Amino acid sequence: MSVLQPVGAAHEGPPHDPDRAAEFAPCSCTTESLSSPVGELTVLRVGGEVDLLTIPVLRAAVDYHLDRQPAHLVVDLARLRFCSARGMSLLVHAGVTAAQGGIEYALSAVPPRLGRIWDELWPDELPVCYPSTAAAVTAIRSHRPPGPD
Repeated sequence: MSVLQPVGAAHEGPPHDPDRAAEFAPCSCTTESLSSPVGELTVLRVGGEVDLLTIPVLRAAVDYHLDRQPAHLVVDLARLRFCSARGMSLLVHAGVTAAQGGIEYALSAVPPRLGRIWDELWPDELPVCYPSTAAAVTAIRSHRPPGPD
């Protein structure tokens, strides 16, 4: 497992709001490569908050894994507390880039509030979504389409 975080990309919260600094969670991205009979399967776990200042962390992690061209890339959003519209757009359009490179791309554990916004902003562009990373990995390994757990 590796942690990807470009130097200077994370910040400690807005200086003008000391109360918010205690609850602030900078974006973090960790990865895990899993063996799979259907090709390399990479899980990118995204946590914390993706906003204007931390989006470079997410972009670097997504670009790194798309450049490596695994057979499957699952972006796990279970630990994501906040994601700006630009962050959501990055995740949606990463699916387009993945498809162009022959990579099967999916999201897992999309927080319900983000899912509702995505449905409104990008109704026809959403990547495949699984209810959990375990469901995504199981479906990919067994060649099943997404569905309820």
